[in-house]
Amino acid sequence: MTLKQGAIVIAEDKFHHNDKSHRPHIILNNSSHPNYGVQYICMSVSTKQYERGIELTEDFFEYNNLYEKSYASPWTVLPIQEYEIKKTVAQLKPEAVEALETELFGYINPNRTVGTAEETKNTTSTQVSAD
Repeated sequence: MTLKQGAIVIAEDKFHHNDKSHRPHIILNNSSHPNYGVQYICMSVSTKQYERGIELTEDFFEYNNLYEKSYASPWTVLPIQEYEIKKTVAQLKPEAVEALETELFGYINPNRTVGTAEETKNTTSTQVSAD
């Protein structure tokens, strides 16, 4: 299985110790990843709204959606193996992925700052709507 950057997949929930827990994750890496197709760099998605969670509004999606209000958690990045993925449920637009990555980089690059979730949402909505 080779997944496109921005795919939203359902995979094991590594934050809960229940073997049956699953959650949506956004595929962040592209085909330059050394283990592309076997391992993916993912951002977790939650239905719970955290202070800096970014709401995945309709204009973020290229096709399909998550059918309930969901938030990307840019500070929650983890590797997911291909065999842990149960299914692909949606696809984000490239501009939406770029906005989420920008927010993530603010947490790991000392020369960048992280905006508020509202700022990111407004910026992303403007970028995505312009297309």
